[in-house]
Amino acid sequence: MSEAAVSFVLENLKQILVYNSHLIADVRENVEKLCDQLKILNGFVKDYTEMNCSTEALKALRRELKSVVSEAEDVVDKYIVHASMQKARGKVEKVFKIVDYGSKLRDLGKEIEQVSGRVKVILESQIVPRLEAAQIQDIANERAKKKQAPIVEEDNVIGFDDATKAVMELLKAGSEDLEVISIVGMHGLGKTTLAKKVLHDPKIEYDFFARAFIYVSQQFERAEVFLNILGSIGQLTEEAKNMPEEKLAEHVREQLKTRMYLIVMDDVWKIEDWDKLKVAFPNNKKRSRVLITTRNTSVAIYANPAVEPYHLDFLTFDASRELLRRKVFGENKCPEEVEQYELHIVKKCDGLPLSIVVIAGILIKHRQIVRWWSRVADSVNDYISRDEKHIKDVIILSYNHLPYHLKPCFLYLGVFREDFEIPVWKLLRLWIAEGFVPQQRDLNLEDIAEEYLEELVDRNLVMVGQRRSNGQIKTCHVHDTLLDFCKEEGKGKHFPRN
Repeated sequence: MSEAAVSFVLENLKQILVYNSHLIADVRENVEKLCDQLKILNGFVKDYTEMNCSTEALKALRRELKSVVSEAEDVVDKYIVHASMQKARGKVEKVFKIVDYGSKLRDLGKEIEQVSGRVKVILESQIVPRLEAAQIQDIANERAKKKQAPIVEEDNVIGFDDATKAVMELLKAGSEDLEVISIVGMHGLGKTTLAKKVLHDPKIEYDFFARAFIYVSQQFERAEVFLNILGSIGQLTEEAKNMPEEKLAEHVREQLKTRMYLIVMDDVWKIEDWDKLKVAFPNNKKRSRVLITTRNTSVAIYANPAVEPYHLDFLTFDASRELLRRKVFGENKCPEEVEQYELHIVKKCDGLPLSIVVIAGILIKHRQIVRWWSRVADSVNDYISRDEKHIKDVIILSYNHLPYHLKPCFLYLGVFREDFEIPVWKLLRLWIAEGFVPQQRDLNLEDIAEEYLEELVDRNLVMVGQRRSNGQIKTCHVHDTLLDFCKEEGKGKHFPRN
């Protein structure tokens, strides 16, 4: 049970006090006291989380909280059920049941007192001694700050000008035959961003009338990939949706045969994956191209041994600094008082765009506070590396700096498949159903959930797919490296799979 789910249970207990007060009149004072104590306990666990206290201590507190809240909810529910049954009985039946009824209520009342006493013990013996008043006040001050408007860019295209030009030249070169061009690079270098920039370049749009950007990733459905291609070129029909897989592949070939097409196959993992997909691309002698992004050079060479793949390099120092500035400040400028920390962070990010973007997400909410820049600069010193195994540490750093209410929402994204365009309406309702979005006065729960999503976008942990005409996010997705973290960290939290 997450802390957000605990808040949900507490809200239920408060509703009981409002709508079932006539049934719990004899123990109302005890239930109110219990709610207050649970609220304090939950608040301390939040504070613990936000101060990044030791993992084991935090896990122990969460276990205690889960146990005591479940017990509290059960005993109050039992009391209400028992009282309701007695109220529904007839006059004669009540007379015969009065002794049993009174005894049962007294026992349940004692149980409520016992749960309340257990909460008090946890508060006094395990939590209060560990938290200093100054620390708690700091957290309270941070929570009181208003949410700032997002100023980040939609795409991280800083430093890709030369790479874009090089890939476009590869696409335009070669013969009239179909050719496969590959972009190769490690996690977080920006292969997807580069491929999108190329695909949407006006010159490419002019040359290739039929274009599609298709997410493949480690786990994919072959038929779904083919349907996405048809949808991108405007040829998706109900008939196609019901076709067998092999016939669907042939149908895609037929639709592409008369077109000069450019299809981006993003994140192809294995040679076998490419073998399963390549049958859909006809050699129509119209200078058509397929652009692959992959982490594995062997896949690129196998797809086209005749053309050297484009190896995406790390960002230069100047491009790295510009990317950090634009993600944090919205422009290529930085206040003098934080420049020394900016330089330290940029050097440690070592040209890896994903690291820069994730660190920017930590900085953005407190971008004018020198102390915050100093704190992040000190933390980033031990986390950043070009080595893939250390990228997770960057994400952990960002996750640890997330506000309490966003952590379960972020981890929940791990229930979705890699490179899946998540419908926002569905995501928000799932968050609400899980109890991650507690009621706040008269505010609409979906509005609150939407604010949570915008915050995750602001922090560069969620990417916008499409927006509606009014600016609201329609679909979103998560970088596969971040998604892996959500899946791993979310283990044991009993999220459903989607």
